[in-house]
Amino acid sequence: MTKPTVFISYSRKDSELAHRLADDLRTAGYSVWVDVGGLRGGQKWVREIDKAVRGCDAFILVMSPDSMASEWVGKETLLAMDLRKPIVPVVWREAERPVHLVDIQYIDFRGAYDDAMLELYQALPPLEPAPTPPPAEAVREPREKERPKPPRRLAEAWREMLAQPGILKYLIGAGVVVALAVVAALAVRPFLPELQPRPTSVAQVSPTSRATEVIVVTPAATPTPSHTPWTPTTTPLPSTPAPMPTMDIASAQATQTVVSAPEGMVYVPAGEFIMGSPWGEGDNNEYPQRTVYLDAFYIGKYEVTNAEYKECVDAGACDPPSESWSSTGDSYYSNPEYDNYPVIHVSWYDAQAYCEWKGQRLPTEAEWEKAARGTDGRKYPWGNEFDKNKCNTSESGINDTTEVGSYPDGASPYGAMDMAGNVWEWIADWQDEDYYSKAPERNPPGPDSGSYRGLRGGSWFDDQEGARCSLRIKYVPDLRDYHFGFRAAASPGS
Repeated sequence: MTKPTVFISYSRKDSELAHRLADDLRTAGYSVWVDVGGLRGGQKWVREIDKAVRGCDAFILVMSPDSMASEWVGKETLLAMDLRKPIVPVVWREAERPVHLVDIQYIDFRGAYDDAMLELYQALPPLEPAPTPPPAEAVREPREKERPKPPRRLAEAWREMLAQPGILKYLIGAGVVVALAVVAALAVRPFLPELQPRPTSVAQVSPTSRATEVIVVTPAATPTPSHTPWTPTTTPLPSTPAPMPTMDIASAQATQTVVSAPEGMVYVPAGEFIMGSPWGEGDNNEYPQRTVYLDAFYIGKYEVTNAEYKECVDAGACDPPSESWSSTGDSYYSNPEYDNYPVIHVSWYDAQAYCEWKGQRLPTEAEWEKAARGTDGRKYPWGNEFDKNKCNTSESGINDTTEVGSYPDGASPYGAMDMAGNVWEWIADWQDEDYYSKAPERNPPGPDSGSYRGLRGGSWFDDQEGARCSLRIKYVPDLRDYHFGFRAAASPGS
């Protein structure tokens, strides 16, 4: 029997409740992850925490002023939300809840512990009942096998049958009945109609007859026309038909050459595209699927790299990333080895500051989606079937970022790289779950205000669902994390 696994996220100042919960849950039959024992700080913690959150069946958040102020508790919670883990907040000490938790029901542990514990059990995945042993089979007394009777000879069987009382009278009567039936049949035979054999084919059928079998019709001779028919002049077709036009990277790049896109960017021409997901596919905030018109724009061919972002930091226009490590490396941002990798640990405000410094901007949500999927509503930048060899998602098993442009076969129809996986990308728009139902059909700018900004494209720790072109997620704009990055956009003439 597999035990459900529970991850408990808490501040060290709340250890009393966290460990009491862990002990009681283990006693009840749950597997509990509450601490990384025997490990020192640094990267090992990151890997172990990431692995534990991924593997849990439920995520308990111990809420207090200290846990709500803890950066690590915030990272663990957001990771659990990204992975769509069931989140169960438990209130230990009064604290102001962040906006991404206000709509999640909490369990209050400030009162009677046992009552709150019963409520917690109801919120967690149920334990599988212990298997019931099969009932013992009734003991049967052994019995002696019946010995088969030897086969009887035919003559012996006849003698036994004739010895039965009245059997001769029965046989004589049956013979008389059979004889009378034969005589009667011969007597009526001359009065019956002659039976005809069933035909197997029809050689010729009149046009007016109705056939029940195969009908073979001899076509009439072609009539001689009373005038000379007109014969059209035809142009012979080529033996090899011309290929149908397709939207591919080569044609998009050819367009970019004509338009002369800025360095490091690709050109997305003006026109309509399919945005969102059809009913029954994707998440509710992707409905309704609709046709949207966008003016032409440019978008970064690659995600903004560490080296590019560092130029902005050195110029005094950007704040450095909040952390310098990545998922599998203690030194990332400051290590020249990773100059061409996407910058991470940046907030929406950091991304906006970089774009302004470059004279560019963040792409709108509609611009990002068109640049990723083209005009035909495809699911991934390369088509409708997922391929782990075309992007850096959890299926690749890398568990960290990769150098930008590492998956050229996964490029979008316009030549933009890594628009599926690697890092989530901040976009310009505020987020509104129902925005698609009221957004304009031309150049939708996004809601006027809100509490969350959007991110697109999935990341290295998200699976193929996160890599869908139409998937929308949101976070508070000041959040920095090790799977958040961005790419820039620009308008022609800007």
